[in-house]
Amino acid sequence: MNNILIGIFLLAISTVGLVCALWRFEWMQKQIPFLLYWGRWPWRFPATKIGVSAGCLAGITIGALCLDSKFEFLSRTVWMKICIVVAIALIAAAIHDYVLHRKHKTNEISKRRYQDED
Repeated sequence: MNNILIGIFLLAISTVGLVCALWRFEWMQKQIPFLLYWGRWPWRFPATKIGVSAGCLAGITIGALCLDSKFEFLSRTVWMKICIVVAIALIAAAIHDYVLHRKHKTNEISKRRYQDED
């Protein structure tokens, strides 16, 4: 019973998050910016729409896995393959967001240098 409640909660929250990330990302950036980051404070970087979507897909997968532990629609090997694919997508999204963050940070530093030289 506990797994079912956790699964329903994760599915509901992650589905709403995915819908908001796909169609209302600017609103999310204004209203709940603290949720749109990877990592914790000294080492954190902003998540893009791709990163937030990947995180929500991971939540949907975990929620569906919790629900399926009771009903067993899919076998364990299928769930393992789904979890591996979602984990790879999540890691790729985090790397993508980090590269964009570093590129943006490097561009800001070079702009400051050129402004200081003028």
